[in-house]
Amino acid sequence: MRRIAVALIGALTLVVASAPPSFAGTGWLKINAAGPATNILNPGPHTIYFKMYDNDNNIRCVNSGTDKVPVSSTAFTDSALEETDGNGLFVHTFTVRADYRTHTVTAKCLGRGWTFIGYLTVRSGANPALPMNGVPVLPTAVLGLTLLLVGGVLVTWRPDRHMFGGRAVD
Repeated sequence: MRRIAVALIGALTLVVASAPPSFAGTGWLKINAAGPATNILNPGPHTIYFKMYDNDNNIRCVNSGTDKVPVSSTAFTDSALEETDGNGLFVHTFTVRADYRTHTVTAKCLGRGWTFIGYLTVRSGANPALPMNGVPVLPTAVLGLTLLLVGGVLVTWRPDRHMFGGRAVD
C-alpha cells in the first residue's frame, strides 16, 4: 500500500516539476512582442519590447546611455546591445528560432550591476492552446490533484481487522 502511495507521490512530483518557474535572479524582465502583447511567439522575426524591474516592481536600468544593455537567449538567432530610454524601455527586432520550449532571456544593466531574467516561450502555429510540453493544462492539473488525493487516502487508510475476518484486539 505504501509503495503505491510513494509511486503516486513520485508521479505528482514529476507533474509539478515540469512547470516552468515564473522568474528568478536579481530582477525580472518583462517581455512583450509587438502586435499581441505576449511572451509566447511563433518562430520568425519579431519586434520585442523589454523592460527591467527589480523584485519590488520598480523599473530599473533607466537611460542606460553609453552602457548598452546586452540581451541574449537561446530563443534568438543573435544577441543584441541596446540602450534604454527614460522609461527603462528598449526595443529590438529578433529572429526567433524554431526551438519549441520555454527559453530564458537574460539582460544585464552593465553600469549598474543588475541582471534581469525573463522567459519567452516558442510555439509552433499548430495548436496555440497547448503549452510547451504539448499537454493541456487543465487535464494535467486534474491528474495531479487526483494523484495527490489518492496518495493521501492510501497513506492514511488503515484497514479494519473485522473486514478481513480477523479478530479485533482490545
